[in-house]
Amino acid sequence: MDFREFVERKQGAGVLPIAQSSGKILLGMRTEGEWAGWGGEAEEGENAQQTAEREFREETGYKGVVSLFPDYIREDSKITFHNFIGIVPDQFAPVINHEHLFADWFSLEELDELKKHPGLTALLRHSGSKIERLSRRHEGENSNSV
Repeated sequence: MDFREFVERKQGAGVLPIAQSSGKILLGMRTEGEWAGWGGEAEEGENAQQTAEREFREETGYKGVVSLFPDYIREDSKITFHNFIGIVPDQFAPVINHEHLFADWFSLEELDELKKHPGLTALLRHSGSKIERLSRRHEGENSNSV
């Protein structure tokens, strides 16, 4: 990859939200028919965490507290995408935008049966043990670090 390609590569970020009270994960059904987390391209002047939080709030209508933990960075020839794990206190009813058909909360075990976006599949493959640990915190496991 030459310098021009590097500079022109899009930057993006997203969030895989986990409800602390239930350990369930919020996914959206994309218009392409695949379940995915929440995210998109960075806007001028944003860093990855700002992009992830903005996209999460825009796509779900969430106004509460979210703690973001940087995780897996996926790169291809077109985009560098920063994945964050987001912890929200409780499940909420998302108010989705035009990018999704609907949304739902899932246990980690239920994710196996879903048709997943390739980015979500990569995140689960790369960070599955961390996601499992975070989704089990509500069960009283001692997990002080992410």
